[in-house]
Amino acid sequence: MSERSPLSALTVFMLIFVVAAFLSGKLLGLPDDWWRHDILPKIPFSALAKVLAISLVAALLGSTVVSGARSKPSGLYHVDAAMRIMEGVQGRFFAECKTYVRQGYYPLLEYMPSKVSGDQEEEFLRDNHEIPAAIDHLTRAIAIEEDASANTTGAEAARRKYNVANARLKLGRVYRFSRNWDAALKEFRSATTIFEKLADDDYGPNVYDELATAYLSIGEVHMARHKLTGTQSDRAAALEALAKSAEIDQRIGKDCNHTQLLMCDLR
Repeated sequence: MSERSPLSALTVFMLIFVVAAFLSGKLLGLPDDWWRHDILPKIPFSALAKVLAISLVAALLGSTVVSGARSKPSGLYHVDAAMRIMEGVQGRFFAECKTYVRQGYYPLLEYMPSKVSGDQEEEFLRDNHEIPAAIDHLTRAIAIEEDASANTTGAEAARRKYNVANARLKLGRVYRFSRNWDAALKEFRSATTIFEKLADDDYGPNVYDELATAYLSIGEVHMARHKLTGTQSDRAAALEALAKSAEIDQRIGKDCNHTQLLMCDLR
């Protein structure tokens, strides 16, 4: 979020006031240098009053508009706010529900041993009031960036679309953490669609990294749900998504050991 300091607000006000005074003086037929100490006393009071009134109104309106535009939270502000919320929620979930084993290997959160029952884990996630707040922040971020993308063109529009996909990726992770599997998959698939389009348009090398992450996230959702429910269709879907993620990673020369380990666990 962009916060304006009192100094910057005063600076904007004064700049607008000076420009408005100069322009209004010209409109009223005053000399270009009417503010000089030797000319100012010769200017009629009524003319000075008009210049002052016009300049004050212009400065107040202008600074209000600028302040409102700059203080409006951006999409990235909402993303950062959501991530801060989820960092705290996940920390409490680990502390209250999970058992840390130093030597253990747990590919996903759902594979970690728990110190409480499965029902108690579900209750923690269901009754937590901060997760909806994080979802709200990310939903706002998506709306802001989508609106900006629709009203821009070229590189700026592509950047905004990238931000949308990134926010959807993070929203999917929030849903996945809260075990809202279908909502998580919807967001991850939306992200892959945008990333694939950006890759086709040669947006840049980073988009392939994000695309691989999106497919990895889809695979992890299916894998986690398979672990908790035993649904065989989730196993097949997880393997398919993980294979796509690994293929993209290999294509761009990125290490994909973690993805391959997940695939081994499923086989």
